[in-house]
Amino acid sequence: MRHSSFNWVFREFLRKKSPYPLASRLGKSEKLIYAWSMDEDNPFHRRDPLSYAMDTLLVIHEHMPELAFKALQEIAHRLGYRLEPYPAEREVPFKEILKELNDAEEALVDEENSIEEDLKEVEEAIYTLLLKRAELKKKLIEKAEREGRRPSRGR
Repeated sequence: MRHSSFNWVFREFLRKKSPYPLASRLGKSEKLIYAWSMDEDNPFHRRDPLSYAMDTLLVIHEHMPELAFKALQEIAHRLGYRLEPYPAEREVPFKEILKELNDAEEALVDEENSIEEDLKEVEEAIYTLLLKRAELKKKLIEKAEREGRRPSRGR
C-alpha cells in the first residue's frame, strides 16, 4: 500500500503557528511535531497521525465504502463542515446553471418568500454549481493524466 503523507499540513501549521498547541493537546513533544512536518527523505522524519488515519480509512473504504463515508461525515461534522457524497456523474448544461441562479435571485428578491424558501433556492443553485465544478475538475484531472503530469491540488 502506498503511504500518503500529510507532512505538508504540519509544515503549514508550523509556518503559521507554534508547535506548542499541537504538542500540548496531543500530549506529544514539540520535536515530534517538527518531525511530522519533515520530508520523508529527512532522517528526522516521523510518520504523522493524519497519514495513519488516511491509510486506515483507505483499508476500510476498500472493504466497506459506506462505513468509510460515515466516518468521514463524522469527522467533517465535528469540524463544523457538511460532507455529501458525489452526485451521479452527469453533464451539467450551462442553461441549468443559469436557471438555478435565476431562481435563487427571484427567491431573494421576492419579499413574500420565507427564509427557508430563499435558503432552499440558494442551496439548489450552489448544488448545481458544485456539480459543474466537479465535472470540470474531473475533466482537468483527466487532461493532466493524458498529458502525463500530476494535476494541481487547487480548490
